[in-house]
Amino acid sequence: MHRKGFTLIELLVVIAIIAILAAMLFPVFERAKNKAQQASCLSNLKQIALASLMYAHDWDNMLWNWSSGSYPGETRHSPAWGGMDGSLWPYLQNEDVFTCPTVGWTIMGRNQDGATASKVYSYLANGLWQNGHYNSRVMASDWTGVPPDPSTGLPWPRGGPYPAKSLDYFNYPHHFIMFFDGEPVPSYGWYYHNETNPRSDGNLYTIYDAAFTFGSIEPSTAHPNAAPGIWHTATGFGIRARHNGMINCAFLDGHVQAMSVGMLYQDPLGLGRRQNICDYWTDAYGGLNGGQSKP
Repeated sequence: MHRKGFTLIELLVVIAIIAILAAMLFPVFERAKNKAQQASCLSNLKQIALASLMYAHDWDNMLWNWSSGSYPGETRHSPAWGGMDGSLWPYLQNEDVFTCPTVGWTIMGRNQDGATASKVYSYLANGLWQNGHYNSRVMASDWTGVPPDPSTGLPWPRGGPYPAKSLDYFNYPHHFIMFFDGEPVPSYGWYYHNETNPRSDGNLYTIYDAAFTFGSIEPSTAHPNAAPGIWHTATGFGIRARHNGMINCAFLDGHVQAMSVGMLYQDPLGLGRRQNICDYWTDAYGGLNGGQSKP
């Protein structure tokens, strides 16, 4: 019995239909994957925010130091919020929380001061108001405290040490950002510390638990092909808009939110900006025209 098969034209038509459907569906799948990664990233930041509040509640409402440094009499960079010896580890017990699933552990770091391995986190603390290039309101706007500079013994960075703030210091914690989606770079060595002891794999780790201190809005005319975000183009350091143009942020009241570069930049209340981010989101000062002066 003769069985009639598909003709070549019929096969080509079927293949063409499958190709068209694939071309239509692949972008949908990619967007769905990105949304899933964004949700996982928000979950990570939620856990970090809640761990920060748990730390504060255990320490008389005081917050931790935002970046590594050396205290008087010490010869090593002290831990900040990251690593197994950092302030938040007892409340998290999971280092994968410190990395955005969009990038994972793909950001490479240098082993510092005798370490045999390194880990670079893909979140940045808010360090904008700890930058010593700005002399106005810096002490009032520091929110977690700054240790002295380990390399010079002088206050770091050019103005510390400042004491950490109490949660009671903040008027409106719901619009004060603690953490951003972001990326540090090893060339900024003050943003690292070596853990006290080797881990179970035998390695002594350098931990890059950094803070965002400066940056420009990208892409720009000068850098049209730059990744979207607010970062320092010379180093690649800064806040990344990884999730369909959105930056995941964790706030002092414990909530998390995806924000665009435009949302961070806009200044409808006339409070001013620091490094292209409105003071409303990053300035801890509650006095006249401070970031915490407006609800």
